[in-house]
Amino acid sequence: MTVTIEIPSEIEALVRAEVDASGVELRQFVSDVLIDHFEETADRRVANSRLEVRQVPITANQLYP
Repeated sequence: MTVTIEIPSEIEALVRAEVDASGVELRQFVSDVLIDHFEETADRRVANSRLEVRQVPITANQLYP
């Protein structure tokens, strides 16, 4: 899939600096950032649902086996 987005030049500079520093391709960097975002969002949903239902807490080992 190809996606084109307009981002402010300040953000573009940050992205390019990270890509240059990490040595990965832009495509891989953006994919990694999106995956991290989706994982964090999923973790937040689990945490919020546990707060609402007052379930027994889970450990990091249970979240990330």
